[in-house]
Amino acid sequence: MAQKTSINIKPCNIGSSEAHNRRTAEYLAHIGKEKFYVRTDLMAANETWVAPDFGGTSLSERYNQIAAMVKEKTGRAMQTKDRERMNKKTGKVTIVRGSTPLKEGVVVIKDDTTLEQLQHFCEVCKERWGITALQIFIHRDEGHYGTPGDTATWKPNLHAHIVWDWMNHDTGKSCKLDEKAMSEMQTLLAECLEMERGTSKEVTGKEHLERADFIIAKQKHEIEQLIQEHIIKEEHSAELDNEIEEKKRKVNTENGNIIISGMAYMIGKGKFSEMEKENERLKSELPKLIALQKEQFDKVVDNQVAKKVASLNEHLKAKTAETIQNRQQWLVWQRKANLVETELETVRMSLQSTIELQQAAIDLLAIFLMHISELFRKAVQMVIDFAQSKYQSILHNEQAAVIKQTVCSFTDIRKGQEAIGSALVNATVLEGKLDKMEEEKVGKEVESVISGEYDYRIGRNNNIGY
Repeated sequence: MAQKTSINIKPCNIGSSEAHNRRTAEYLAHIGKEKFYVRTDLMAANETWVAPDFGGTSLSERYNQIAAMVKEKTGRAMQTKDRERMNKKTGKVTIVRGSTPLKEGVVVIKDDTTLEQLQHFCEVCKERWGITALQIFIHRDEGHYGTPGDTATWKPNLHAHIVWDWMNHDTGKSCKLDEKAMSEMQTLLAECLEMERGTSKEVTGKEHLERADFIIAKQKHEIEQLIQEHIIKEEHSAELDNEIEEKKRKVNTENGNIIISGMAYMIGKGKFSEMEKENERLKSELPKLIALQKEQFDKVVDNQVAKKVASLNEHLKAKTAETIQNRQQWLVWQRKANLVETELETVRMSLQSTIELQQAAIDLLAIFLMHISELFRKAVQMVIDFAQSKYQSILHNEQAAVIKQTVCSFTDIRKGQEAIGSALVNATVLEGKLDKMEEEKVGKEVESVISGEYDYRIGRNNNIGY
């Protein structure tokens, strides 16, 4: 059976990661041997790889370098603390996790797994997701004893640690790997290490256990298995003892009955003889009693089944009627919706035709006014100058005054002035060959003049009447 592999990735604890992975003397002196074991005689089989551009840099120094890079690229300090974010529409609060620029993955390996295989896995991860491996440590010295101190019962926990830089140094943002990407990484790992992929937690429903918790859980499971086996053996032994006692009792009873029956037969009459006759009578009547009881039971069951079937039929009929009624209501509403949609389309087409007629009328009005009114042509030229000016965002007072005088010279009615204003804008677009942005700029200011927003400035700074 092929060995399974998996990888569990968490934020890197830069305060303890290197001490554990490099097996420093201080770490070995304070190791918690009650939880797991490290055999110093196997430490020579451990292997280490460090990225060339990482060199002798510590993880703390790398963390500080990343923080400076994020500040330079984004203009903001790296967010390391979790924070809450509320959806203004739903009121739902979600937790936005703080940045963890360095992450560490623990990989399950086999006896012949090589550093080259793990390096290849890291290279493919960098190409696919942009994460950069800084360190790889293979540990072959961890595990646990079946019997403490007995090397014959040693069970190794073969694994590797990979420390990653999880940041995009071009953008200053962290690399985003969703659940699908993490699942793909598990598959990629199995391919690179030539091992079987572990079962997804979406299937098992189980969360990953840390190394020490895993060992404790495994030892607990083994102890529970031994206890269960012991209980089964005791139960089996008790069953055998009971079976032996039952056979002894049956033999003694049969021997006693033979003796008593013989005595009763010799006597011809007596209490035991009467008991034997009563037993024979009960035995002969027993099939009749069983048949009668079965018949009564069948009647009760048939009656209950019939009631249940009738109840289900009534429920089914009610549901069917309800479904038919809902379907009919839905069809009625669907027909109404179709009618409304048809009416809306008719109104829309009518409105579109009206708009097109209005636009054609305004275009004709613009052409007419250009031919008959010198004042209108003057206003058109001023508006073109304003539209094509790169430095004007509002009309000069004189331009506003001429526009106001033009629209008011034809009519005092507000609707009529708005029509003259639309004709003025159309004539300006045609004469000045304005683009869409210039047309919007002109339309906004002409509308402001007609609505009176320029009246105060015109009256204060100009002598042009209207």
